[in-house]
Formats: sequence, structure tokens, C-alpha cells
Amino acid sequence: MISINRNFISPEEVSTILDYAKYDAPKEWGPNIPLFWRNRCLAIMDIEDPSPKDKLVLELLINTRNRVKQHITEIQSLTVPIYGDSVQLVRWPEGYEQVPHADAEYNTSEEGEYVFPHRYCGSLIYLNDDFDGGEIYFPQHNLELKPVPGMMLTFPGTREYLHGVRPVTSGIRYVISSFYTKDINKADMLPN
Repeated sequence: MISINRNFISPEEVSTILDYAKYDAPKEWGPNIPLFWRNRCLAIMDIEDPSPKDKLVLELLINTRNRVKQHITEIQSLTVPIYGDSVQLVRWPEGYEQVPHADAEYNTSEEGEYVFPHRYCGSLIYLNDDFDGGEIYFPQHNLELKPVPGMMLTFPGTREYLHGVRPVTSGIRYVISSFYTKDINKADMLPN
């Protein structure tokens, strides 16, 4: 159920989205979200009054999200629809890591509990590799991967697929993170 596609998005798409994340994105990322993610997550729904560059990247991210959704549907032979729950750019500066967790389970932090039981599946698409550390690992599956630009992972949100991120020891790791649900009431309402 862990799907790895090493060239899911093209080098041109990687370059456009990464340049945007580094240089053109709004200066403030996620000012009203839990402390661990504050100034690190830029949800595309939070980009207001988009410029032409913003619009280009938004279109790329929505298109990518839809391609991931189609990929999940095909590889899992789903007969029921899934919907995008959220899509965001995430940056992982030096010193950040994440302990193993399940996306559809209780997640606790110093700011309280966050529950996302509707998250059927998650996806990560890596944008760079000019950093040290930051490997994703699945302890129950004895799997650890060094991110490669354009590589996409999908995996279920259940406890059978706990995953974590090793500490970033230098540089900044950039990724597109998205989640998918079978509950239309939790859909992000972006174009399909």
C-alpha cells in the first residue's frame, strides 16, 4: 500500500514550484496553525489575491493533486471516489523532525490534540535534495527513503503505516503534502 513513484512530476514542475516556495510565496506561512507547523505550511487555499506567478503555481498544485488522486484510485482499484482534503507546501528547516505517526489517528502536540479520522490516504512529493537528513521512514515496514526531487509517495492514513521524518541536519527540505478522503463533507472544494 506504500506507493513510490520516483518521477511523478517533471523537473520543470519541480523547478517552478520550488522557486516559488523559496522566493515568490507569501512571506508568512500558516500564521494561525499549531506552533510545530507555523511558518512552515502554506495551504494553497490561504493564498489570497493571487498574482500571475501565484496562479501558475496554484494551477500546478491542483493539477498535481488531481493526478495523485487518480494514481491512488488506480493502484488501489478503488470503486468509490476519493476527494482532496488539503494540499500545501511544507518546508522543513534545519533541526526539524517528526516522530512516527498516522495521519488518520490522534496527533498530539503541546498545543493539544488534532484528529483527522477522515484522512484515507496521504501523499508527499519532494521538491529538493540539497539538504542533509530529512529521510522519511516507515518503522513497521523497515523502509527509509532519502527524498529525490519529483518523487511521490502515497500511503494509507492508518496506524499500520506509521511514518516519521528524520531530523534535517542542514539546509531546508521542501515538499508538497496532500491528503485524500472518502468523505465528501471533508473535501477541500478545489477544482477536480
